Amino acid sequence: MKEKGNKIYEIAKDTLGSSTEKLLEEMIKETIKNGDFKEEFSKDFLVRTISYLFVHFDEILYKEEDFELQRMIKNLDHYVDFMRGGLGRSE
Repeated sequence: MKEKGNKIYEIAKDTLGSSTEKLLEEMIKETIKNGDFKEEFSKDFLVRTISYLFVHFDEILYKEEDFELQRMIKNLDHYVDFMRGGLGRSE
């Protein structure tokens, strides 16, 4: 993701296609169908917002030390927890 605008990014994107984005969209739609999101959010809002958050994960956590595998996994876990629960304390 950090190579956006470079030739290597375009090659990877062409190789992988949009299957990652489509897979994410399908996962979100399934979760909506299961009733796991608040009803006040439209499907379009959820797909666009969650897709954006995952696609731009690297722009939020981009320090050199964040690219170590275990730290990336921990950061991604926190990121998902944040998306699920927000920043407020649970009561």
